Amino acid sequence: METQAVQATPVADKAFEPKCEKNNQANQLVATPKNAKTHQNEKPRKLHWEAINPATWRLVDPDGPKVETPRCHGHWPGYFTPKVVAWVFDVGIGRSDWRVRVRKRGGWRAFGCIAELDVAKRIAQRAVGA
Repeated sequence: METQAVQATPVADKAFEPKCEKNNQANQLVATPKNAKTHQNEKPRKLHWEAINPATWRLVDPDGPKVETPRCHGHWPGYFTPKVVAWVFDVGIGRSDWRVRVRKRGGWRAFGCIAELDVAKRIAQRAVGA
């Protein structure tokens, strides 16, 4: 299984009021957010892309909530896996046709008809807030 690390940054509030401070080194005015201290304490989410097969990728947060896969006596033990934040999969026959599904507020949001895998992954990351 192939994984790729993605760093997510906290999203700034829409109530953004810049205040100007004097920068002594460059003699310039620098705009800083009014509530910058609240965003500095937040840790960015570490999201990873995992390849399920050549046509299916999933975006997971390894530090987020876990989903239990129950045991099946004699076949496999039960285990916990990270909750999937987004799926990217190819449904094209003879050509690439990538679809994106993103978990939002308990439901799934769909994006589709994307020609390239990298573009589909970028759309999923932006929709998640990464």
